[in-house]
Amino acid sequence: MSDNEFRLEKQKLLVEYILSDESIFQRCKTILKPDYFDKELQETIGYILKYSNEYSFVPTIKQIKVETDLELELNTSMKIADKDWTLNEIERFCQRGAIIQAVLGAPDHIENGDYGTVEDLVKKAVLVGLQKDLGTAYFEDPRARLEKMRLKNLIPIGFHAIDKKLYGGVNRGELTIFTGSSGAGKSLFLQNICLNWVEGASYVEYLSQEEERYEPLDVVYITLELSEELTSKRLDTMITGIDAREIFRKIDEVELKVRMKGKTCGNLRIKYLPPGSTVNDLKAYLMEYQAQKDKLPDALSVDYLDLLHPINRRINVSDLFIKDKFVTEELRALATDLDILCVTASQLNRTAIDEAEQNQAMIGGGISKIQTADNVIAIYASAGMKERGEYQCKFLKTRSSSGVDSKVYLGFDGISLRIYNLDEDYNRTDGNEKTSNKPSTTEEILQKAKRTPTTGITQTPEKEEIIEEKDELSPAETPTERLKRLQQSGRI
Repeated sequence: MSDNEFRLEKQKLLVEYILSDESIFQRCKTILKPDYFDKELQETIGYILKYSNEYSFVPTIKQIKVETDLELELNTSMKIADKDWTLNEIERFCQRGAIIQAVLGAPDHIENGDYGTVEDLVKKAVLVGLQKDLGTAYFEDPRARLEKMRLKNLIPIGFHAIDKKLYGGVNRGELTIFTGSSGAGKSLFLQNICLNWVEGASYVEYLSQEEERYEPLDVVYITLELSEELTSKRLDTMITGIDAREIFRKIDEVELKVRMKGKTCGNLRIKYLPPGSTVNDLKAYLMEYQAQKDKLPDALSVDYLDLLHPINRRINVSDLFIKDKFVTEELRALATDLDILCVTASQLNRTAIDEAEQNQAMIGGGISKIQTADNVIAIYASAGMKERGEYQCKFLKTRSSSGVDSKVYLGFDGISLRIYNLDEDYNRTDGNEKTSNKPSTTEEILQKAKRTPTTGITQTPEKEEIIEEKDELSPAETPTERLKRLQQSGRI
């Protein structure tokens, strides 16, 4: 495997220099592999690594001579320049060897159609190198560290009660899964979150009532179920507030409202991919997006996770634990590599039907999805809750907050299909149970719940206004009528 730059004599010199200084060997040990060297040195490198793993020391040159019949000479007076040269050359040599190994192993994988493995091998080979990053200097600049995290990574999803439980929102490079039974509204949640992001979601800290606005984001919505046209039509209803049954009859009004909305929003791209697609298909699409737009999107929504297949086609997709493990890890790795937000959805199994108390054991397929995801939120709405325009969200897992097993409530308008924020009292909790402040009847909801746009601040009306409004309310008022009345009154 020698070439003009790393011929056998140079490889032997590098081995001698590595053995001459214990600190150099320890820094290089993790990237050394016998296959990177010419065959004359492979046995020696294998012996050195094996001896080091067993005895935590480097073998002497006499031991090496006896075991491998190779004579080496140590440099007992290495200068700093010699050490730096050795470290730089070993890093280049090992990266070269890793790339050669990846290329030589590629044909077998290509013949089997296992292109994802080829990509992974080459990617890992390019990243081979010495560990030079010492990590975060914790005490050095706390403000800069926190500001960097807040401004670059943490983005609210626009539902204030959920964002509060997540300590402000979700992070780039993380994977958030919304899970629910069939027909619970998983796609609706993903679509509403996408609209929140392209509109420019805000985070409201209820204790201070201070609003923090975020710039509109560019979002890609991947649908593996509904067509692009049907998904777009549903979004038309969400943007315009026009009943889906009236969209075609009021097409001029829809066109005007959607075009006007687009002037103030980020870019939203809807793309259909067939079920059985892989994360490689998602990545190929995102690379094409980057080529045409000269930038990656800020966020990716995949509707939904269970319809993706692993990159490695040899994995048995009927083994749901393994299949879901690979798919979830691959999707999260994609979000991490591209540094984008990522949300998706997954089914709950049949034991969750009509159950108000969801838990991790109810996840459809493999629980490996929960083990890999950063946040898992179960959504639920009984018949009575749907009539009142209400969704319950329970946190099954949060990696960066203490929200596990807590619940929050959101409003839902069945006409516009928009999910919206409710006021603080509506979501006030005592432990894991709702307090008496949670409304349970239509009349109480009309007093307590009001829709706030995801970019706005929740305002709490004065007590006198609540009493006055209560006298004007009809117990038969629907959630949609409530929204229209509140819009007309200027309160949303």
